[in-house]
Parts: sequence; structure tokens; C-alpha cells
Amino acid sequence: MILIGRVKELIPEYIFDSGYDLDKYAFRCQLDELIESGLFEDKLPLRKFLEEVMPHYGRHFIFITDDDGTVYNIPYTREECINALCCLSQYEFTLFWHPSSFSSYDWVDENDVRSASCLYVDIDDIGMYADLTDKETAVNFLKETYGLTDEYLPKFFSLSGRGIHLVYPIEEMFFWDTTKVVKKKYKKGEPKEKQPCPYRSKCSNSEICTNCDVCVNREIYKRYNASLIARFDADFTGNNLNHMYRCPTSYNLKERPIQGKLFKLNDSDDRDIHRLDWALKTEEEIIENRRSYYTRRSEKSKATKERNLKRKQEFLEALNDLSLEEFLKKDDISPEDRAFAQQLLDKLNKSKKKKKSKSGSDYVIQEDDIVDLFENTTLPYKHLKYYDNYKPENRRANLLLDLNNFFIRHRGMLVSRNLFFFIIATYLKQLNQPSYYAVKYCKKYCDKSFYKEMKKTVLATYHNETVYHFTYEYIALALGFSEEDIKLSYCNFSKERKKEAKRKNNRIQYEKKLAKQNKPTFKEKREAQLDYLKENPEMDEEAAKFILGIGRTTYYNLKKELKNAEIL
Repeated sequence: MILIGRVKELIPEYIFDSGYDLDKYAFRCQLDELIESGLFEDKLPLRKFLEEVMPHYGRHFIFITDDDGTVYNIPYTREECINALCCLSQYEFTLFWHPSSFSSYDWVDENDVRSASCLYVDIDDIGMYADLTDKETAVNFLKETYGLTDEYLPKFFSLSGRGIHLVYPIEEMFFWDTTKVVKKKYKKGEPKEKQPCPYRSKCSNSEICTNCDVCVNREIYKRYNASLIARFDADFTGNNLNHMYRCPTSYNLKERPIQGKLFKLNDSDDRDIHRLDWALKTEEEIIENRRSYYTRRSEKSKATKERNLKRKQEFLEALNDLSLEEFLKKDDISPEDRAFAQQLLDKLNKSKKKKKSKSGSDYVIQEDDIVDLFENTTLPYKHLKYYDNYKPENRRANLLLDLNNFFIRHRGMLVSRNLFFFIIATYLKQLNQPSYYAVKYCKKYCDKSFYKEMKKTVLATYHNETVYHFTYEYIALALGFSEEDIKLSYCNFSKERKKEAKRKNNRIQYEKKLAKQNKPTFKEKREAQLDYLKENPEMDEEAAKFILGIGRTTYYNLKKELKNAEIL
């Protein structure tokens, strides 16, 4: 696909106001043209399915890949999303969608998930191809393999290529995470964890919701979803609320274009999540099944890579010095060999194109890196200096000092090294430092084994057009600051320190204002009052109040202070 030109006058203002990526907007404009000319008659089952399982509130995202391999997450309203999926699923795209809805506009994070209306189970590689499998065969497979009765069968299931998706509709559940900032007027003085849930008027569990760090709906949803995944030995990445799935009836392009199939098994309107109690597992069973799944997946992935590499080597040796382009021009080759050769050629061209585009951009380092000049390859914190040169007027510089000192105190043992370098690179970028300087700056915090990954993280941060602004509290929470780290830092990584700094700053600003007006500060006025009372110890309360312009409480406080000073 070729993106349309960027004509600023034709783009709505809200696109610029929201900071939405213009490439994605151009891509969406092209998709909208395709949707307007699409036919929906043969997609009626998909439309009915989406209307049943798609949440009513929040934004919906479609993930699609263009010819260059670029992935776009396109936001839509609910009705737009249904129309788009019905249309786009009939074309040979790599097309994914989210069963959940989101509160964000351009960032699909699990904490941004707003609601969900179904439980999804993704069973990988069941050995049946969608274009060669009918409904009866798939249902018999489910009953025989998993011992399901008609009562336990899902309302919908989709053959997605070589796998199968089971879909159990539920009452729409709303999620709230108190770690996220919710734009709502809270009760004055109440802590965040005791605030009313913003979705309580729509939430079916509002009476038992405790508004703790994780919403009760989130706990219920994830427990039932994980239990179903363990019951069917399915893909455990589906337990994430923001997980995306291949759109039913769309094409799977991994080996060859295979169009998926969507079936409805029953007409039951029961959407109570507790009807799925038959699938519930204990926490220990879920953990054991999850561990077993990832172990098997790792072994399977390794075996698949070895098999594909062996097949590729054997195929290239059989070409007898012919190039892939020359081989594809031949007429007497099988469809399987032609498809495999075309796949290898596409990957080769894509790799060349990517390498060429990177070599001519700012994404590469503009200065030679001296990889060998590491002062210590195993303990990089030993050669670092602990800084105490606090700069009151430079917030970003102080943050970098704090991160440096934090790294030394913890001897380089971090919760997430990538996150540490991502935060540093973000602030160096805001300070208008070039990418090669950021790489050099971060090099002192890593050894040789992690250098390449650090470099990749820093350059990706500079390449990303999105500008991130982290709060101190987020940085402290993400990196795992201890009480000692917060106490020894220059920046305000806790609410108490932040309030104290604000109060101190207000006092400083007030004193500056008084100095500008040639008026004494509170401290100077207090010292003058004490000196006057010290020189006139016999002065009574009424005279002091009249001469010094103070109240009764202030008078007795001053007298008390003078008495304490005499005792000392």
C-alpha cells in the first residue's frame, strides 16, 4: 500500500491536538476508502459475532500490516470497528483485533483496558487447516480431546488457520486500575485507594468492589480466563487484557493464504461469567500449567527454527547455483516449491530494504563507537563517581544524578536495565543531546554483554517520535526505589517530599516578593520582635500587642522562646 500525501489543510484539527501519528492517519484514510467500497453481505455472521462480543464503551483498535511490513494500530469507534473488520477481513491482510476496549487514543497498554465482553481462548496448532476442516470435524475434535459436553461448548469458535479460537460471551466488565490517573473529581482529602470507582454506575460487581490496587473485575476476569486457558492447554499470553487475536474469517498468511472460518454452536443468551465455574482451576494448577506451556513452547520454537533452517539450506543447495529470481521464472516447479521460494525472496528483499533505509537515516550512530573501552566488564558500578553537585534550577540534570547514584547504591542490580536506559535516553533527548552522545553516556552503566541491547534501546527511544513525560513517582515505582533511595535523592520521588518541596518553594517565592517590596521577611520580623522583648523584659501583654502589632498567642510564644533561650 502507498500512503496518501500529508495535506495539512485537509486533516482534522483533533488529529494534531491529540498528537496522533500522521502516517497512521494516512493509512487509516486509505483503509476508510476501502471500507466504503467493501461488501458486507457475505460477512453477516462476522457482524453478528462482533456485535455480541465487542464492548460498548471505549476505543477499539485494529492491527494491520502493510506491504512493507509496517504494523499500524488504528483506533475506531465501535460501529466503525465492526464495519472495518467486516470489510478488511475479505482481503489478504495480516489483520488482528482486540476483544477489549481502551481508554487511550494511541497507546494499547493493559492498564488502559476499559472493558471486555467475552473470554477468548487461543488453542495453537491443532493440526487442522481451516480451509480443509468443517464444523462437525472441529466440534468432534473439541469433545474428544477435551471431554466437552454440549453444555460446556463455547457459543462461538473460529478456525484461524492451523489453530482454533473459543469465545465465551460474558456480561460487559469494566476495569479500573488505581495506578492510572483517572480524570474525575475525587472527594477532598480521601486517599486514591478509597476513591469511588469511575465505572461503578455500570459495573455489575460495584457492591463487592474494594477499589484496591487491582479492580475486583480484573481479578475475576483474569482468573476465569486463566482457568479456561489451563483447561484447554492454550496460549497463556491470552491472559493479558490487551492481547490481540486474528480476526475471524480473515486470512492467515504464514505458510499460504488460508481464510479462517467462524461458527456459532448455540443460541443461549446466558452471559453470566459464573456459568463457567466448571472450568475453574486453583492458583497452583494455573501456575503449573503456565510453566509447562512456556517450556513446551520454547522447545517447539527451537525445533521449528532448526527444521526451517535445514529446509532452507537443502532448498538453496538444490537450486544448483540458480538465483531465486531465476528459479521462479521456471515453469516446471511444484506450487509448494514456488511458494517457498517466493517467501525466501520476499524476506531477502525486505531485509535489504530495511538495511538500506537505516543506513540513510539519523537512526544510526553518527560517530564511531569504541566498544572495547570498558573500564570494567563485569562490575560497571565500581568505576562510577557518586555525585553530590545538586543544581536547584535543573530538574532533568538532578534526575540523571539521582539515577547515577541509585545505580551505584544497588551495585548495578536493577529490576529492569532496559527501562533504566529508556528513562535516561528519554531525558537526554529532552535535553537535545544527540543519539551518539546518549549511547556513550549510557555505556558506563553496562558491560560488554549488554552493550548491544542498551544501544538498541537508546536508539529506538531517539527514533520514536512520541515524547514521554514521566512523573517522579512512576520512576521510583518502576525502578524499585527503596526508602533510602528516596531519602538520599535530590528529586522528589515521594508525595511527602513533593509536598514539602512545594511548601518550601512557596515560602522562598514569598520572601523574594517581600524583598522586592523592601519589606522584612517573616524570619526577620520574628527576630526583631524577640530583640525588642529581650530589651524590654517588663513589657506587659497589652503594650506588646499594641507596639509590636501581635496577638496574644504570638506574644506568649515569643516569651516562651525567650525563656527557653535563657535556660539553654
